[in-house]
Amino acid sequence: MNAAAKRAENLKVKRALNWTNRFEDIRVSHGKGTASGWLDIEASIPTPSGCQCDEVPRNMGRCQTCSNLWTENYREIKKLAQCATGREGEYDGNIQVKLTLT
Repeated sequence: MNAAAKRAENLKVKRALNWTNRFEDIRVSHGKGTASGWLDIEASIPTPSGCQCDEVPRNMGRCQTCSNLWTENYREIKKLAQCATGREGEYDGNIQVKLTLT
């Protein structure tokens, strides 16, 4: 895939994610070197109002509310990216998502 095709693919994914108005700080790029076929997506979502992460032990990660929200949005990002690019197959079409709660 050449540089112009990568830019076009990045733009398609970014437009699809912006269209939902659910994600903040969206960054879409391709991997470098031997990972150049991978599509890298970074986004953030606001922490829900019912968050109880302060009460959860550190080794457990997130509260159930945040965990459910993260999982739901992670799956939606993958699905939107796959629809926008036509990628499918192994490792969800070589799409990597980094989703953070803000």
